Amino acid sequence: MSNGEQGIFQAQARAASEQLGGKDGLRDLQHRSSHYLDERVVVYLLALVMVGLFMLWMTTRSVLVIYGSLGLGIALILVWGRFQLRSSEKLRRTRELQARSFEASKTLRNPGK
Repeated sequence: MSNGEQGIFQAQARAASEQLGGKDGLRDLQHRSSHYLDERVVVYLLALVMVGLFMLWMTTRSVLVIYGSLGLGIALILVWGRFQLRSSEKLRRTRELQARSFEASKTLRNPGK
């Protein structure tokens, strides 16, 4: 890592730490960023698999290889979609809990309103 990249990283880390409320907020930001990068890597790998499957389908004459690879590709996409669905449900529940806690703290601060 160059000095410029390290400086940018440190400035972003300080700003995120201040904005997100200290050490736990920064940890959450890093977790979300790594999760986003993991998703991107999986998408790129699936794209490479699809290109590879297309090349395989164009060059092979075996029906077993063609339909077996098609079934495997569809199964991989379905499994990945299931994990994405589970991840989005978990995020939705987390957001709902945050909204409830925010509303509760808001009513505690201003009981008359």
